[in-house]
Amino acid sequence: MVGELGRVELRFGPHAELIAAVVGAAAHYAEHSGLNASRQDDLTSAAEQACRETLSLLAGSEAILRVTMEGFADRIEITFEYRGKPLPAAQVDRLANAAAKDERAPGGSGQLGRVDRVRHDTRGDESFLTLITYLGKKPAGK
Repeated sequence: MVGELGRVELRFGPHAELIAAVVGAAAHYAEHSGLNASRQDDLTSAAEQACRETLSLLAGSEAILRVTMEGFADRIEITFEYRGKPLPAAQVDRLANAAAKDERAPGGSGQLGRVDRVRHDTRGDESFLTLITYLGKKPAGK
């Protein structure tokens, strides 16, 4: 089960060809947590989009994207941490609202709307984008 998966951290520069590593790790977490095939696809699609979006915001060729995946008893969290331009407020709102409204349809609200929750934080020049998928029903108020 997911509790056995623990935590994995990937670090890489602004190289789009490394997105496959993030997608593969997300697929591993999704499969081993017991998510059904549709929710596995949702999580991996959202992870791919988040990776592409955050890579595009990295500042300079020496910039690093850190991706942390953690398995908990009730959820999977994938956090993208980077230095560079923060996501525009309108884009963060769109992503968070899509997740809150459970708009899972591809297209209109984007792939990040296919997870249960999207959280974005900025601390100084560091930005954090976290995708959360609950393993059972989404807890009330989340």
